[in-house]
Amino acid sequence: MFLAGLDTVSVTLGWAFRHLAMNPDDRDRLVSDPGLIPNAIEEFMRAYAIVIPGRKVAVDTEFH
Repeated sequence: MFLAGLDTVSVTLGWAFRHLAMNPDDRDRLVSDPGLIPNAIEEFMRAYAIVIPGRKVAVDTEFH
């Protein structure tokens, strides 16, 4: 079990750390309000999905 999750955990953490390094405003928000961390983790996993390819909108679309 340890080895099975090693790749996914390390890569996900790498992308999250990269995002925070490239976006200091996001990092500052998390430092100033740690209550945002659970939602930030969910967003990192969604935005930088490594198991299921992430989805990106190819064209502007109006919904409702």
